[in-house]
Amino acid sequence: MIRDALACASRERRPVLVDVVVDYSKHTRFTQGIVKTNLERFDFGTKARLVGRALWRRLSG
Repeated sequence: MIRDALACASRERRPVLVDVVVDYSKHTRFTQGIVKTNLERFDFGTKARLVGRALWRRLSG
């Protein structure tokens, strides 16, 4: 589908619109890397507090 849209755009030299479905339930590798990097910077107490709050939001939300 995207390949066809790119071919059409290059052939006709016009912009094309593509309707795609995005799965927002999955974290991207960028987001996972940011979380990991930020957690590595904190001491154990702060890590435990942040992880606890995240778990609470996931379980109660």
